[in-house]
Amino acid sequence: MSSNIEISLKCTFCNGDFLARTTKTKYCSRACNGKHYKKLKQDELIAATVNEKLSKVVQVDMEKLASRNYLNINEASKYLGISISGFYRIRKSGVVYELKVGQRTLFRRVDLDVFMDRNIKKL
Repeated sequence: MSSNIEISLKCTFCNGDFLARTTKTKYCSRACNGKHYKKLKQDELIAATVNEKLSKVVQVDMEKLASRNYLNINEASKYLGISISGFYRIRKSGVVYELKVGQRTLFRRVDLDVFMDRNIKKL
């Protein structure tokens, strides 16, 4: 059943003005409806692919960090899962030992593991 009303709306996809006969109409044509649906599906696929690749990168980074004996400040903060500023606070407190090699500051991964083991709260 059609109605006799005409409502001026903007198309969700192309932002063009059109006259709608119902209040639920979102698109100016079937073509815009199909194009918008296709774009939404492509965006979902891209988001899923990006999330999958990021999770693989994080796993690879953690495996690489776990295999190294000495870590710099950025790597140590990633290894502990905290921010760099948070790691600077830990470093300033003197709880974690550091090794200066020229301009570089390194931390033993074993010391970071010991630090984490000491600070685990028992439930």
